Amino acid sequence: MNSSIFKVDKVDFLNLVSFKAFNFLIVLILFTSVRNNFGDQDFIDFGYYWNISLMLAGIIFGGISATILRILNVSGGVRSLVDSKILKVFIAMNVLIGVAILSIFFLKPSLEKIYLFLLFAFGLFFQIQTLLITIMRIKKYSLKMHASSIISVIFVLGCFYYLLNIDNDTNQLFLNLVISYMCSLIIIIIFLRGSLYDLYSSSDENSLNLVDFKNSYITYTAINTFSYVYLTIDFYLLRELLSEDQLMVAGSTKIYFDRFIIPFLTIISGLFSLNVYRIKSKSIVGNEKIDINFSFRKEYLLLVPLFIVLIAAVYLFIYAKDPLMSFFQITIISLSYICFNINGVLLDGVALVRRPRILILAVSTMLVLSYLIFYYLIKSLGINGWIAAMCIMNILGVLLFYILAKKKDFPQFENNT
Repeated sequence: MNSSIFKVDKVDFLNLVSFKAFNFLIVLILFTSVRNNFGDQDFIDFGYYWNISLMLAGIIFGGISATILRILNVSGGVRSLVDSKILKVFIAMNVLIGVAILSIFFLKPSLEKIYLFLLFAFGLFFQIQTLLITIMRIKKYSLKMHASSIISVIFVLGCFYYLLNIDNDTNQLFLNLVISYMCSLIIIIIFLRGSLYDLYSSSDENSLNLVDFKNSYITYTAINTFSYVYLTIDFYLLRELLSEDQLMVAGSTKIYFDRFIIPFLTIISGLFSLNVYRIKSKSIVGNEKIDINFSFRKEYLLLVPLFIVLIAAVYLFIYAKDPLMSFFQITIISLSYICFNINGVLLDGVALVRRPRILILAVSTMLVLSYLIFYYLIKSLGINGWIAAMCIMNILGVLLFYILAKKKDFPQFENNT
């Protein structure tokens, strides 16, 4: 039996807090700058297309990224992956796909195609940079992780502000982001090249086979697809179904929760997901004989109302002069986002113990159901319908993913002695 996934490693916790704090600082300054220098509609568009860009890159790159992290935790190194023909074939296929996409973009260029390319490029640079710093974090190379995060803050914000112009439109803002994150990524790769080579030189405990890699890539791509698409479905429907005034309220609230509250909550959920990633197993995913230990202390339950009150209080403080929503509405949204973060941990557990097709069926069903429920409730009840749909779908997700991740009993409380 593995130890509980709800244990807290102090070094992991401090590194994750630092990592999230630096990311939070970048996002806070970027979004505040856009909010102060451009109109409300530009701010909403910036937040929406930020989601789109991370979704595009997350779907394509998230599967291999998560697979690399899982291999590092299980095997201790990535040499078997880097040296394998599997990765070379994977890279060759993606290069061909990339060339085909670029051909489509530039053989018949248009503003829409160029904009889509910018969104994908920003998301890709963002994902790769996050992966490199995360590798330093999970391997507990704390000094390298902190230094890389500081480099990211300096170069991303420095380049963005240098390029910023009051006449910029949303397209130009994302071009600025592409350049900023590209410069930051190049410096971080140069800085981390020694540590990355050390990881490559480390011997692996397990060999990698094609089936294991394929299953892992498919599984984690499905998880990333669910997470990113789910966060985009309601934003898309809000833009399509609400009036301009309602969209300003709901859109600003969603940006607040997506860009600032999710990173805050993942300080906790990220620790638990890392514990799942570190469970030793024969295969990277789909180990049906493993039983994940979900036991936890009763005191952890107190975190839920504490976080809800804290999130709602901060929100109402920020919008004290012009409150967009009531305390009750923000409380329900806060509960929904807490459940969304719990779903992330549970999905990592499902990936570990279930075959890919079961996970794909589960997330596909949830996405289709999410679209239908969000559409019906937003169209019928407006903002209140959006809030109700979030609560329904996230609680439903917790129940479904827990059943799939834990095949036997309900979670037990640990003894404090």
